[in-house]
Amino acid sequence: MIPIGQQIWAGILFEPELLNEPWFLLLGAFVSFNTIVFVGLSLGKVFYWPRVRIRPHPHQVKDERAQEK
Repeated sequence: MIPIGQQIWAGILFEPELLNEPWFLLLGAFVSFNTIVFVGLSLGKVFYWPRVRIRPHPHQVKDERAQEK
């Protein structure tokens, strides 16, 4: 049996049976995954992440060739 306090909170917006439906659980999983991705992308924009370049940028290669001539 569910304690009385949990029954009250679970049934305020939706019926308790709805919260255990498969489509509702899938929706909750999608929303939580989307939230995690959004937080990751937002942190990537806020904080500077130094990039390690293995190959030089094409503009740098052109500039070096021009300087050699």
